[in-house]
Amino acid sequence: MCRFARLQFLSDVILLAVRWYLRYNLSDRDVEELLADLGALVPRSGRLQQAAHGRAREFSGGTIMSDAAAVLALDEARFDAQVAGDKARLEELLAEELHYTHSNALVDTKVSYIDSIISGRVRYRQIDCSGQNATVFGDAAVCTGSATLHVTAGGHDRNLNLRYTDVWVRRSGTWQMVAWQSTLLP
Repeated sequence: MCRFARLQFLSDVILLAVRWYLRYNLSDRDVEELLADLGALVPRSGRLQQAAHGRAREFSGGTIMSDAAAVLALDEARFDAQVAGDKARLEELLAEELHYTHSNALVDTKVSYIDSIISGRVRYRQIDCSGQNATVFGDAAVCTGSATLHVTAGGHDRNLNLRYTDVWVRRSGTWQMVAWQSTLLP
């Protein structure tokens, strides 16, 4: 799973952590220790640094998070939805005009991609991410990273080591993924 899979933080905890990080120029480790003292489980991930880097924006509920950190969090939520086979969440995160290019060069639309997961033709058993990065260009963002996918497709179990690029766009304040391209690593 991705680093934050199954971990959820109240917006107040996120806001407090980012405030401490920015206001007092603390390291990730310092903030992690302070939060641990308060009883919060915090993975060592560098997410505070990513949340504070770039243009910070305030969302409803008062949570401050950069666009890049928001897109990375949505990308992780998408990976989790793939593993869970969560059709509603995938429909929410994927744009209608999605172009999903698999590592074998097959291309899916939003409808065909979600159908492949819901029908069971493709079953994502586990997705482990690393080296994730997001760069925001106004209302578009490009995410890159590496992932190991444990997949059952066509009745065959496969382990895929990939490098990927995906593209997100923001419309009316909502980010959705419009493109995915992955390449098998040797």
